Amino acid sequence: MGAHCALNQHSHNPSPESQAYRYIDIDCVENGTGNIRLNPPIAGNQLPTRARRLAPSDSVVISSVRPYLKGFTYIEESMPNTLFSTGFAILQGKESLNSKFLYLLFMFSADLMRQMQERMPKASYPSLNTEDFKALKIPLPPLQAQEHIVGVIARIEQERTTLENTIKSLEGQQEVLLKKYLSL
Repeated sequence: MGAHCALNQHSHNPSPESQAYRYIDIDCVENGTGNIRLNPPIAGNQLPTRARRLAPSDSVVISSVRPYLKGFTYIEESMPNTLFSTGFAILQGKESLNSKFLYLLFMFSADLMRQMQERMPKASYPSLNTEDFKALKIPLPPLQAQEHIVGVIARIEQERTTLENTIKSLEGQQEVLLKKYLSL
């Protein structure tokens, strides 16, 4: 994988600054969903020393600690004044690798997860280092095929969201009708 993506290319030391930053630690990324919880901004000189990584647009953020929990997210647009923990690996696909495709691999590839688990030490703090990430093997179809896969998955996710919203609406309508007609 190392030949096809950049790893941890951007960092910033906020320690001497009073400027406020949002700090994203591993607990801020919801496992298995890609959702990020944003904490209130904190002055740079008050941030933990782990607050160093920058995630530019089109980045994949992967928790290097207990990656089997899938604390992963995709950053479509850069988040100004936001620093990520050094507990994350920040990946960006090169010319041959679509970053969103890479994110989908981390989220859904059983083979990639198996490789990560094999590389983690059998300790109370299972994690991966930079060399572990570089050594991971990933399928690499032509870029056009990667983009097609990403597009198909995006359409499926959109349809799923639409259906979930419809179900919530119908459940609400059902509850209203049940209360109206079955209550004393």
